[in-house]
Amino acid sequence: MSSGGVASYYDRLGRWNRAARAFGFGGGQTTLTVHRALADPVAGGRATFTRLHDVLLERVPAMRGARVLDAGCGLGGTMLMLAKAREATCVGLTLSQSQASAANTAAERAGLSMHVQALVRSYDNPPPGPFDLIIAIESLAHSSDPVASVRGLASVLAPAGVFVIVDDMPEASAESLSDLSVFKRGWQCPVLLSESAYLEVLTTSGLRIDVREDLTNDCR
Repeated sequence: MSSGGVASYYDRLGRWNRAARAFGFGGGQTTLTVHRALADPVAGGRATFTRLHDVLLERVPAMRGARVLDAGCGLGGTMLMLAKAREATCVGLTLSQSQASAANTAAERAGLSMHVQALVRSYDNPPPGPFDLIIAIESLAHSSDPVASVRGLASVLAPAGVFVIVDDMPEASAESLSDLSVFKRGWQCPVLLSESAYLEVLTTSGLRIDVREDLTNDCR
């Protein structure tokens, strides 16, 4: 997919979310997130757009002052969370100028502009590392070559660094289904790697798999 295609997609999604808020929809606009809502035990099982942040804090080692790369940072909510909770310094990449502007404005309002910066840039051309933590939340699905994207990101990961991928990974039995084709077209996902394909590329990139977790049943 072209960079312009992804940027236009997210710009359209952002406009829809802002308009839909008047009707009780609109995704995670108020929490500055673009990812899916998950069932949240803190909210009595109600789905929230901040549950994934709690999952990240529970699973990722508590590294204070880490240098973080958010590959596909969206509106910057995850970077702001990490800057507050872990005193991290975060660089986010997005192809959408409107997303980058929203993220940088939010960081300035929170007094975190020295620790959070969003750039209009492809994650296939990441800034020089090393980064202690790299996160890619529902962003690699938009890559036309996710294997190359993962390898490129892994190349700027610090020794003993952590790489977190949260994304849609279809089972092999779903590859021939028309529903999957419709999903890929609607969500602008030219290629969707399976879990086994991700495991292979991560392993061949010299990384060790520490945590595997299926969040399917928590999606709302």
